[in-house]
Formats: sequence, structure tokens, C-alpha cells
Amino acid sequence: MSKKIATLLGCIALLLGARAGYTQEPACTISSLRGAASPAGAEGTMVVVNNGRPCEFTVYENPSQRRNPGTEGEVTLAPKHGKIALKPPRIQYTPEPGYNGEDAFAVQMWTGGTKVVQLKFIIKVTVQPPT
Repeated sequence: MSKKIATLLGCIALLLGARAGYTQEPACTISSLRGAASPAGAEGTMVVVNNGRPCEFTVYENPSQRRNPGTEGEVTLAPKHGKIALKPPRIQYTPEPGYNGEDAFAVQMWTGGTKVVQLKFIIKVTVQPPT
């Protein structure tokens, strides 16, 4: 390998390493949603940075194995300060522009698989301003 190529590869590695070391606070975090198939459903929390983009998660009957995705759903409690978009198997929450504070929503989703399973989610949302 020529010295020029080795130097070039070294510079690329340094740049990639510098980029990999750069971290930014995620715009969306969601707590674990276990127990969605139980009668009470899963309760969870979502923290969203209000940057105009939705926060979303994908629904599976068996999340650890990513099996039996949600095929249809409905909003059972609409958020007061944002909107929900059901795009099975995904659920998206987008806060109102400029809103910071608390919100909540609830969704039911059904999976296909070998049997239809109703999944319930009750999500408490904290909307934060962008930094």
C-alpha cells in the first residue's frame, strides 16, 4: 500500500471516528411497552423534542422477536396537544408546533398472525422544546 493511500485511509478513519463520537440527544424516546395484550394494556411514557417531526414506534404482538405486526388500529383517546397517525404497524405522535408540556393518548391495535390479538397502549407524553 502506498504511503498516500495509507495516509488517506488514516484521515478517513479519523473523520469517521470523530463523527461516531458525536452524540445528539434523541428527538424521541419511548419506555418499554410490556403487557399490551393484557386487558389493562400497556402504559408507557414518551419524551418528544418538538422539532416538527413525529415520534413513532412499531407495534408487534411479540416485540422481542418482531413477530405478528399490527395490521389495523384505532385511537381510543386523542391527544389534546398533537395528532396521532396510525400507519400499521406504526403509531406516530406529532406535537402541535410550539407546544411544550404534557399530553396523552391511547390506541388499540390488532395483529394478524395465527390469531387476532388486541393490543392497548396508554402513552403519557412530555413535549420539550428543541435545544
